[in-house]
Amino acid sequence: MTFLKWMGSKNQLLEKLSTLFPDMKKIDGYSEPFIGGGSVFFYLERTGQLNDKYVYISDTNENLINTYKVIRNNFDELIPFLDKYQNEHNEELYYKIRDNYHLNNCNNIEKACQFIYLNKTGFNGMWRVNSDGVNNQSIGHKEKVNLYNYNQLKKDSIALQCANIGVMSYENVIKIPNLNNFFCFLDPPYDDIGNNNFVGYSSDGFKIKRNYLFSTFKKLDEMNCKVMMTNASTPWIQSQFKDYNIEIVKAKRMCAGKSEDRVPVDEVVITNYKPEKKQYNLLDF
Repeated sequence: MTFLKWMGSKNQLLEKLSTLFPDMKKIDGYSEPFIGGGSVFFYLERTGQLNDKYVYISDTNENLINTYKVIRNNFDELIPFLDKYQNEHNEELYYKIRDNYHLNNCNNIEKACQFIYLNKTGFNGMWRVNSDGVNNQSIGHKEKVNLYNYNQLKKDSIALQCANIGVMSYENVIKIPNLNNFFCFLDPPYDDIGNNNFVGYSSDGFKIKRNYLFSTFKKLDEMNCKVMMTNASTPWIQSQFKDYNIEIVKAKRMCAGKSEDRVPVDEVVITNYKPEKKQYNLLDF
């Protein structure tokens, strides 16, 4: 687990993904430009596989990145805000924070607290915005909420000390200095698979940025990076990446409103290397 309940989280796939990672002992650095909930980053860090490596994590979501930086740099100052919002939670507060969040009328620490608050109290933990970039996710159904686990969040803060954290569009990952011999994990919004497709993560629904996926993957390959990408198993994805290694895995779509609709579907794990399929010790984190 990580401090966020993130749509598309790789928690459920970590056991499989961990067998497909490259040999991290031979890797100089790690980059994750769609950091989201950070499941893969936190797993690699806590299993010691990022020790003495250059680490870059990024995302286009400025509020998400601010939250990561605050947890890394201002842990002790963040806790009182989390306690306050947790104790005062109700429907009126939720919609007041949600409807005014985009106005940026507080400091970065409280802004990070509000981000976590909306994430933990909104329906299904989604971060959904409209075309104007304004959060429009409805409230969840719990009257009482637990915004954080102190020990878990402290571990997250310690883990993040090794990382360079920034706002960046994923195609710019190729500009990271000395990127050769890095492991780059790409977890972009998924290709359209029908009504359950979740496209509200950013204001453009990733429709434009999707076009750079293959070229970015190819450039990273040419730069001698080990690259792994997850996505939906769609004809477009299969066709674009047909010359690379493709593994089919099963994962539940958690964005469906009813639990009975969250059935396993095919996803792909695409790599530019042939995985050795080593079995790692999957920690409960």
